[in-house]
Amino acid sequence: MTKDGLDGGFPYPYGGTGYANGVKNAMMDSPGIDCKQFTSVSVNDSFNDYLMYLPPNDSEGNSVWVPLKVQPWYWYASATESTGDWANTSAVKITGIGPGTGTESPTNDYPEWDNYYPPQ
Repeated sequence: MTKDGLDGGFPYPYGGTGYANGVKNAMMDSPGIDCKQFTSVSVNDSFNDYLMYLPPNDSEGNSVWVPLKVQPWYWYASATESTGDWANTSAVKITGIGPGTGTESPTNDYPEWDNYYPPQ
């Protein structure tokens, strides 16, 4: 299943380090999967984070976000549970897990989203 979507909001709604619109900001995420109805799960997700700039308003009071860079990243995991209770960590076998990042690069492409995933 492939779904493109905006995760959380635009501009980025979370605090942290760095600055956006004069507000301290950071990029962070904690993707996951609800395993309750499965005996095994496997996930291989990839994402693109965009660094955008909002220049000062022009003489008519208008401004448009401009893409500067894109940072791809991903995570993957596989797990099997044998007792019907994912909380029983001794019964969960993890066969692969890992995060990673691609190469940050300049971009002129604007992000596009087909879906919106509000914060949970």
